[in-house]
Order: sequence, then structure tokens, then C-alpha cells
Amino acid sequence: MGKLSELRRLYSDHKMDILKKVHAVFGYLDETFTAPDPVMEALRNTSQVNNVLVGTSKTQESIDRHNLLAFLSQPEDGSSRLKPSCIITSHMNKAYKYTNIISRYSKKASLRVDEINPARMLSPGVPEVHKQAVAKGSVLSRE
Repeated sequence: MGKLSELRRLYSDHKMDILKKVHAVFGYLDETFTAPDPVMEALRNTSQVNNVLVGTSKTQESIDRHNLLAFLSQPEDGSSRLKPSCIITSHMNKAYKYTNIISRYSKKASLRVDEINPARMLSPGVPEVHKQAVAKGSVLSRE
């Protein structure tokens, strides 16, 4: 206990290379932050952070113009079953989460798009000393 379990990534190394080189995908969400192993394991199990892709504004352009979401759903194992996907992108100082869900019954994809609001900790009313403490990784008391 306390050790991270082995991961089987959603996309093959070959497909991930294409996503990075052609569509400017940064990587998986769990690769963008660090946490103690038990916390990371809990996040993987409950939030599937290991299956969420993180992209840039160029990734958003690929979604808008180059049908990236269809590419993400294409199966790699030779089957005809579509794959679910989740990707976070940015465009003009806004962030978006695209979740492509595959129906168990019809096997068709349905897309959900959510705008991601900035963290409350970064809002204008939060004291600057608190923001700096978070950036440094220290904890302030609420006194």
C-alpha cells in the first residue's frame, strides 16, 4: 500500500506522439502535477486524471478545424468501438473541457463542453500573501 499501481495509458505511444507533434497536446493531466503516491492513486481512481489530456490554444484550433475529437475517439486495436475521451484546452484566456462519452447501448458518441472557471484562490479578493504561499507550496493558517 502507498505505491502507485501500474498504468495502462488510454493512447498508444504512437498516437500520443501524433497528438503532441501535430495537435500540441502537452500530455496527460496526471503528468502536470506532483502529489504523494496515495493522493495520486486516489485522484487516478476517482477522477481519472490519468486519462485526461491537456492541450494548448493550438490544440483548440485542432478541435475547431482538424476534427481532433474524432481522432481521439478512433480505436487503435482494430475494433470498430469508439473510445471515450476527455481533453482540456485553452483559447483567448479561457479554458475548456471536452468530454466525449460513448453510449453503452447505441455505441454513439455524445460531446459535452464545459468552460473551466479560474480557481477561486486566484480571484481578486484573495490576499496576495495567500497566493504567494500557494505558489511556494506552503500552508497558511486561517487566523
